[in-house]
This record gives sequence, C-alpha cells and structure tokens, in this order.
Amino acid sequence: MGLKPGYIYEYAANHTPFNIPLELYTFRIGASRVNTTFYAFYGATTDLPEDEVKARIADDIKILSSNSTTSRFLAFASHTPFKQQVSADAVANGFYDQLNALQGYRGMHYTGNALDDLINMQNGTSSKTPVASSNDPIFRLWQPNIQLKHLFYGHSSVNKHLCDVLPSPSSKVLILTGQSLATKTPLVKELQALLKEHHAATFSGIRQHGHFADVDVAQEIVLQDDSIDTILSLGGGSPIDSAKTIAYRVSEIKGKWLTHITIPTTLSAAECTAGGGYTKSDGVKVGFMAPEMAVKAIFYDPYYASFTPKELWLSTGMRAMDHVVECFYHPYASEIWKVQSLWAAHALFDHLPKARDSQPHDFNLTTQLQIAAFLSSGLKGGNLKGGMGLSHSLGHALGSPYGIPHGVTSCLTLGLVVKFKAQASEEDAR
Repeated sequence: MGLKPGYIYEYAANHTPFNIPLELYTFRIGASRVNTTFYAFYGATTDLPEDEVKARIADDIKILSSNSTTSRFLAFASHTPFKQQVSADAVANGFYDQLNALQGYRGMHYTGNALDDLINMQNGTSSKTPVASSNDPIFRLWQPNIQLKHLFYGHSSVNKHLCDVLPSPSSKVLILTGQSLATKTPLVKELQALLKEHHAATFSGIRQHGHFADVDVAQEIVLQDDSIDTILSLGGGSPIDSAKTIAYRVSEIKGKWLTHITIPTTLSAAECTAGGGYTKSDGVKVGFMAPEMAVKAIFYDPYYASFTPKELWLSTGMRAMDHVVECFYHPYASEIWKVQSLWAAHALFDHLPKARDSQPHDFNLTTQLQIAAFLSSGLKGGNLKGGMGLSHSLGHALGSPYGIPHGVTSCLTLGLVVKFKAQASEEDAR
C-alpha cells in the first residue's frame, strides 16, 4: 500500500486552534506485526456507511504514500458510539470536579487520559513511571535532534563549507526555493556556480505555505533523476518545510532518504523541527512528522539573509519570540530548552528593534538574530510531548487557510495569548 513499515501516522489537525480535528478524518494509521498490513482508525460525528469510511481511508493512504495502489481491507469493525461524551453544561457544572473527588474513595485511585495523571495508585500503593517528556521540571528525559550534523553561522559560511557537507564526492543537489529569491536576487545563480558539477536542478516555484501542486512538481524532478541525493532549501518556512515533505515522500517511494541542507533567510526557525507539510487546494495544511525529516546541515549566513525584505525579517523575528514565550508556559518544556530560550528572548528583545534600522547591512546583528531563532526552537528536544502552544495553533488556523504569513500571525496572536494566559493562571502570569 506504499506506507513505510514500522511507522505510525497521526492526524494533528494543524489548522484548528488546539490541533483537534473537527471534520471527518482518519486520525491514526499504525503498523501491524505484518510489514505490509496496517490498521486505521477513522472518526466521525455520526454513523457512516462502511463503504464510505473505507473509501475515505483509502484516499488518505494515497496522499500519505504518494502511491496509486488501491488498499485492500482485510477486516472492518465499527465502534459507534466510540466513547461516552460529557456536555459543555455538565463540564461547566463541575463534572470533572466530581470525577476528581472519587480519587481515594475506598482506597482506589484512577488514571487515564481524562484525568491526565501520570501516577497509577491502588489500595494505598503507588508507582510512578518516568516518561520521555513529563511536566516534572527536574525529572524527565531530554532527547537531542541527532539528525542535525552541522550548523554553520557567520558571513561566507556557505561559500566556505557548503560542498564539505554533501554526503558524497559524487552527490547531486536539487535547489528548492521561491520565485522572489530566484528572480530578484543573485543567490540561486551563485549557489549553482558554487555547487558546480554537484548541481542537478533548481525548482523555484515554491509558494507561501508550500502548495501541494508545487511539492508534486519538485518531487517529480527527484523521482526522474536517480543521481539526486541531496535537497538544498533556500528561503523561509515554505521551501524548508516543502523540502522535508519531499524527502519524506521520496523515502516512501524509493526507500531512501534525501540529505536535506538548508540556508534559512528568515527567522521562522522551520529548520529546527523534524516535521513538514503542504497546503491543499482548500487551504488546509497537511503535516508529516518523522525523525529522518530533520535537516542535516544548517547555514546561518547573513549575506543570504540580507536580501530578505525588512518586514518579513522582523515579523519572522516575532515568530521566533513566539517560540520563546510558548516554551515558558509549555507544561512539558525541559530546563534545557528554557535556558536556551532565555538567551534567545534577551537577544530578540535587544536586537529586533536595532534590526528595524540596520537590516540588511549589519551582518553581525543578523547572525545574532539567526542564532537566537535557532535557540528559540532548535533545542526543545525531539521527544517533546504535544505540539507548541495556543499562539502557534491559532497561527496555523489563520495562516494557510487565509494566506497570512506565519510571522504575521504571531504578531496578531502572541500578545493576546500572553494576556489570556496571564489572566487564566497566576503561575503563567509570573
């Protein structure tokens, strides 16, 4: 069926405020003990005919696998209704307070998703199992991104080291970028000249939010040229996330991963995550996540960022500040991430106002901001439980459906979310 053995696919619904799918959806596809067999879970608000559910699951599998093969269903079962539900009025009238009051009654304690409790106790005995990401500030596991092998920063770092990080002496590179950088700056031509015989092709049609059609065209270039083993993304979040998605989909088809090298020209920090996606024709963003999707080499070269329009540079700086702020109210943020975010917050607060007047001429200041953007998100840990916070969720709901750049969505949402969180929690307010 084209899906990768051993992988689990989950629908995170990046376009909704709290990443909760609101429409009919396949919410989980998981591998079974047989490599070519998977199980799928489909959710709906009403009972649906079996044929319709199967057809929808099959369509989603085709999107995930980039494979036209028709899925064959070995078994089907309906669990309608799936679970009990609590009305909004019941919640407002204290349902969960009453549920929590049962804890300890007749020596029995309860755990589960509804209670969001890590402690399982029965008859007065207790045990606590450490998990990869927890809300205990001094008892947890932080896992670094082991995919990132190189991070260069400073003027001329691309010219000096780009060819050094190619996976082999015979590597061939696809450059992935947008129209503006390709037609309004000398950067693409300079990269092609720098790569020399390593340059295989350039695709400069990536639009804002990475449209599905653009990803398809770029992916086809890779599939038609077996010599391409590396993808070089140049730009902001759209080409970077599109490159990750292409690498993921090519691995599904060819069974091997492209090496992803990136030269970011904004402060959005898309290069820091092992997830990507594309935007469908209806404006809904489809996301993918796999450890191998992470970037292998990052170049923070201020020369390349000097061609970024000032408004885009500053607004994506607020996107980086968004990461920093959400770190401090994220219940599972590690102390490692928090320490780095403190430095990033100081640098962004100090340097962004200066960049308003100096961009694009002060390369030292630009490099400081690029490092701050990385520290705002690059060390949050590969095992962070859950997604980012409310401001990011609202940004996804506003961004691709309405064509608003994510830097701008952070400008719109961050201040209001900070105010809301401060009013809702005395601890967050501090």
